[in-house]
Amino acid sequence: MEFELLNTTNINLVRDCFNRCRKRNLPLNFFKKKYSTEWSGMPLLGIIAMDGDIPIALRCTTIYKFNSVSCNYKVAQCGDLVVDENYRNKGLATEMIMGIEKEAIGNNIDAIVVFPNKKASKIYEKLDDWRHIGTFYSFSFKVKTMPLLKLLNKMHLNDLYFNILRRVSSNAFISKIKNKEITENDKIGVYVDSDYLDYKTYGKYSCHLYNDKAIIWTFSDGLVVLFSEVTTKKELEQEIQHLESFCQKRGIHRISYYCYSGSMLYSLLSSDYEAKPTLPVYAYQINSNLDCSKMVFNGIDRNAFDL
Repeated sequence: MEFELLNTTNINLVRDCFNRCRKRNLPLNFFKKKYSTEWSGMPLLGIIAMDGDIPIALRCTTIYKFNSVSCNYKVAQCGDLVVDENYRNKGLATEMIMGIEKEAIGNNIDAIVVFPNKKASKIYEKLDDWRHIGTFYSFSFKVKTMPLLKLLNKMHLNDLYFNILRRVSSNAFISKIKNKEITENDKIGVYVDSDYLDYKTYGKYSCHLYNDKAIIWTFSDGLVVLFSEVTTKKELEQEIQHLESFCQKRGIHRISYYCYSGSMLYSLLSSDYEAKPTLPVYAYQINSNLDCSKMVFNGIDRNAFDL
């Protein structure tokens, strides 16, 4: 068994490994767009394990630009961690994580973060240099409407309905949002610019502008808000009223917000709505000047939640 560093010339191995291990058939362009390095200006940061000519495990990251008042940081978010079922429970996933740590240090990355599922969380709990820095929460509430979405889900027509909604409801394209810097006091937030949001379009998002503020959502069992720019209770109330009206007219019976425990949005929502923990966030700190506990994730990666 040998380990190879991933780059733009062998990214086909990511597709081959992912599709074979997860029994999927995703095209190469999906992975090229998902792990594009154009917007970050950094090389692809990932590792793949090979048994002869067969890729048996992969660990890939996306690199984000983080902003604080005094400094800019580069933080790698671990994405796909895939291990062939015949090679599991042999420490291979841990080896891949340690390999990413080494490569991140060599590429002057300031920290690595990950949003692991319940099974993968056990790996990070055992690693001394990784620490739990926060949690994503969901806030869900019902909308009084005819539950058209539930009926369409049962008839497997939900995707068609969602595509129609996206076309008629999005009054702005994601790429039109220009340089919206999100920081909260001395906390460090993701610098959300048009390149970042262009990258995110590999997920099936809709972008909507309301009162000059952006809302990014997707559809699952209801409308799921993944990114909101509200900063006050009044703005949140107005946004929810706007979304409720949108949902009532279209048979969407549920609204859910997903947000990070350290964000302003979490503080605003938690005062009125019940929070349900979803994914933890673990961090591996490299640059001692970066306090990972102050990092704020103002939006989420849809694919991390498998919505």
